[in-house]
Amino acid sequence: MTEQEFKAFIELVDKAYPKQKLLNNTQKGFFWLALRTYQMEDCIRAFSVHTQSSEWKPQVCDVVKNLSDSSLEIKKYLLDFFNRKEVKDETANKVYQMLGGLKLNKTCEKDYEKIEERFVELYRSHKTKENFDSLPTKVKNKLIGVIK
Repeated sequence: MTEQEFKAFIELVDKAYPKQKLLNNTQKGFFWLALRTYQMEDCIRAFSVHTQSSEWKPQVCDVVKNLSDSSLEIKKYLLDFFNRKEVKDETANKVYQMLGGLKLNKTCEKDYEKIEERFVELYRSHKTKENFDSLPTKVKNKLIGVIK
């Protein structure tokens, strides 16, 4: 998503809930951090799903949890590991090794769903950290205060 698209998205969110407070700069910063790698259309679709079930302006997690397409791709990485296919995504490789690497292939089939859930959770966590680390210090300072 480009910065222009993001500004339009934030404006859409604020206009959809006119009686509630506008999003402040900190909230906008966290929305940008979480959504900047997604397509505008996907974000609008996720926001639309939220509006169907809530009368309150969404938090970042409310929009991100409705961006389910990304979890399918992450789950495919894990399946590729189990099928011994090469995975070129560095983050997926790190998370797979954190969870035990090839030892995971010896787990019971009934435990696969739990492993898959944990894999997706850790993958997203690492991606978020990578995104945050790649931000300029000036932006980080605005988001969470003073950083060395």
